[in-house]
Amino acid sequence: MMAFSQEREPRRGQFVLVKPTHPGVKVQRGEGQYGRFVSDEGDVLAFDEFIHARWLEGSVSIEEVSQ
Repeated sequence: MMAFSQEREPRRGQFVLVKPTHPGVKVQRGEGQYGRFVSDEGDVLAFDEFIHARWLEGSVSIEEVSQ
């Protein structure tokens, strides 16, 4: 899997592997998904504005999902 960068970010709606950048820090899975968090091992989620904002602030890393 390859990590994305600011120069090469995923398309909105594309499925990506989302992982918290700091173990033990809980990151919400999506807008309005209160009490639901990305697992420490990472989850495959659709790349949207909420995940994009968490990525830009450094809360999560995102990687390509192999087809």
